[in-house]
Amino acid sequence: MMEREILAYRAPLYGRRTASRYLLPVDLPTAARFFPAYSAERQMEIWSVLGGMPYYLQIFEDSAGVLANIRRHILDTQGRLYNEPRLVLMEELREPRNYFSILRAIAEGRTRLNEIALASGVGNGSKTAQYLNILQEMRLVSRRVPATETQPAKSKKGIYEFTDPFLRFWFRHVQPNIGSLELGLADAVLAERVRPTFAAFAVRPRSDRQLVGQTGRN
Repeated sequence: MMEREILAYRAPLYGRRTASRYLLPVDLPTAARFFPAYSAERQMEIWSVLGGMPYYLQIFEDSAGVLANIRRHILDTQGRLYNEPRLVLMEELREPRNYFSILRAIAEGRTRLNEIALASGVGNGSKTAQYLNILQEMRLVSRRVPATETQPAKSKKGIYEFTDPFLRFWFRHVQPNIGSLELGLADAVLAERVRPTFAAFAVRPRSDRQLVGQTGRN
């Protein structure tokens, strides 16, 4: 929104800014400090759900468990984070339905271009790639290619993954279950669809676990 409404060619401040800075989410050790009462393991679980966005982090409370926070703030239709991704994407994108389909496909494990195109139904690989390029520009997803590839941009071995952990969680556990959640079945969704797979969902690379462990001991 800032780029489109303020800094773009026809916007009021085009060519007039003297400096700008893109604010990134906080890193894992910093995010862990929002929850001093949690163990390193719990801090890691919070990171897997919320990532490093300070607004999201300050909503959760370490006086309650991780799943209790998820139930209250994400799965509850009155929760502050229940509609957050939907509102953000609808504000920023012209065809949110297509982007929603693509993001859900990635959340379900379709990470290659052809898989995403087929699962999302938004068009052929070329059309889907256009949507994915915009999502990459927004820093919502990223594309990884093996280091051995000599032409990464043209490689067919590239896989797409979420850059934003909260979007990953929301499209994995909230978006597919919106019908049940709207019927007031948040407890059932938590018990039957979130809890059984949450430990596997929250697994992160070993380096991340070491970082959060150091923070938890300080």
